[in-house]
Amino acid sequence: MLTKIKPTDITLWDGRAIPRLGMGCWAIGGPFYAGDVPLGWGDVDDAESIRAIHRAIDLGIRFFDTASNYGAGHSEEVLGTALEEHPDIVVATKFGFATDYATKQATGAFASPDFIRASLETSLKRLGRERIDLLQFHLNNSTPSKPMKSSTRSTPCALKARSRPMAGARIGRNAPPASPIAKASFPSSTR
Repeated sequence: MLTKIKPTDITLWDGRAIPRLGMGCWAIGGPFYAGDVPLGWGDVDDAESIRAIHRAIDLGIRFFDTASNYGAGHSEEVLGTALEEHPDIVVATKFGFATDYATKQATGAFASPDFIRASLETSLKRLGRERIDLLQFHLNNSTPSKPMKSSTRSTPCALKARSRPMAGARIGRNAPPASPIAKASFPSSTR
């Protein structure tokens, strides 16, 4: 039986302290594809995913990580539903890969200011939140150009000033070793 634990806390940029443990939400997004190549975890049961998120909260988890492309946005929707009564939970999401929700197909990789803005606004809606705590750049194998570096710095600043969805938040780069998603879908496109 799992019991609530008190792992070592970490203090965030805004002064909040949360446990170092978090929950990744790639698997709850379900299937999505690059052509015939499956990129998602497989079929999912949303009710079971929501129960798992609630159990994680009961056990002390306060950080959840997702991405706009997991399940072509489905992961964000499920997480948003599960967190409706938990506005204090820290949420991280990622931008960079575009997907078509209806077809569950990956459609490209982008980092323009307009794409970042649209991705953030879509993520906020799916998550049912007024702000994102950590927005991560998800294009692992790209070499940012000067315009891309500028857009990833200036766009969140502009959004902070306009509607405050990034107020007090951070933007970072999610950069593990070469991503199989990037290799399978769009190895060199960063428009």
